[in-house]
Order: sequence, then C-alpha cells, then structure tokens
Amino acid sequence: MGFKYSMAKKPVSPKATPITTLAREIVFTYFQQEHGMTTMARIMRNAKVKGLVKNPKEFRKWMITEISKTVTTIDNWLQQ
Repeated sequence: MGFKYSMAKKPVSPKATPITTLAREIVFTYFQQEHGMTTMARIMRNAKVKGLVKNPKEFRKWMITEISKTVTTIDNWLQQ
C-alpha cells in the first residue's frame, strides 16, 4: 500500500572495491608481471622526481592512464 517499487539495485557491501579500481589493479598487476617490479619501481621513482605522482596509489592510476593513451597512438600510427 505505501510501498514504492523501483528498479532493483545491486547489493553493495559497505567496503566493496569499485569495479574501476579493481580493474585498474588487475591491469597494473599484469604489466608489473610482464615488465618486472624493478622496472615499475624505477618508473615510479622517476615519476615522483618529476612531480607526476606522490604515492603508489597515484602511480598505479597514472601508469594505467598513460598505458591506455598508447592505444590512440598505435591506432593513429597504423592509419597512416
């Protein structure tokens, strides 16, 4: 009688990791396995020195963003 029905929402636990964060971590882990922790640590140190990142969380986000930009570069290159 006084109930409103709306579209069902997915149940979310209060401390659930957002899917975008989870996906970014999975992709970063893949690249880290492919290129090694030493390489990633060196890139992070250099990114910190240049002021691009401040902590590991920012680094992972920045790294995935930069890697995804290469898709556009590759696409443009192949179209030429």
